Amino acid sequence: MFATASRALLLLSATALLTLSGCKKDEKPADTTPTGPTGVGFTTAGMSVLVDGTKWEVASNKCSLSKLSDGLNLSATVLSGSTGKGLVIDIPFQYFPGTYTAAQGTTGLYREIVGATSPEWAATGSTSNVKITITSMASGKASGTFSFTGAAKAGTPATGTRTLTSGGFKDIPYTE
Repeated sequence: MFATASRALLLLSATALLTLSGCKKDEKPADTTPTGPTGVGFTTAGMSVLVDGTKWEVASNKCSLSKLSDGLNLSATVLSGSTGKGLVIDIPFQYFPGTYTAAQGTTGLYREIVGATSPEWAATGSTSNVKITITSMASGKASGTFSFTGAAKAGTPATGTRTLTSGGFKDIPYTE
């Protein structure tokens, strides 16, 4: 579990560094009306989720589903200057569409990047409520839904929880 969390953190950090070169703000203005993927009216490729009731949308070129040697990894990172947000969901030892929860070892991590600090909220362990449903993985694109509540991660300046609901992704890049 520690290795998976460390790998997820490393992947999130690497993704953040790669996106710095195109630091154009890709987020749409926040509101509380989800227009995101699968089931909530999403009409273009990308990812959308409500974080504590506030919408966060990500263009498809800032998120991906990757097939790794030890499972699937959904990630999204958006930076604007020295602030941003990131999301990682790891699905260990699963490689096909389906519904995956903490019972299968699935974990979620949400990060807010604010200058030099990066508070993180994690959904880990068999009692967490992380859930991801991958409905399609074809022709280099993936779609599905997700949700979880993350608790403040030790060692970060996070406090309380972050609840991610009505999450979904549509036609995001899928790599094997």
